[in-house]
Amino acid sequence: MKHVKGSDLSTALAGNLKRLRTRKKLTLRAAGSLAGLSGVYIWQIEAGIRAPTLVAVQKLADALGVK
Repeated sequence: MKHVKGSDLSTALAGNLKRLRTRKKLTLRAAGSLAGLSGVYIWQIEAGIRAPTLVAVQKLADALGVK
């Protein structure tokens, strides 16, 4: 497995989250509702302001239908 720096991982996660969310035509609020998270929290993840917990990542993955 390739070693990835934390900042690179956060950037990749933020980009993938936004790409998947917009591909499914979900607003931040709608994605948050599906994941049991706030839209503001998701926006902060996508903007690179906050790093999500592993629990939040799992909730988002489930809500977006990805592993």
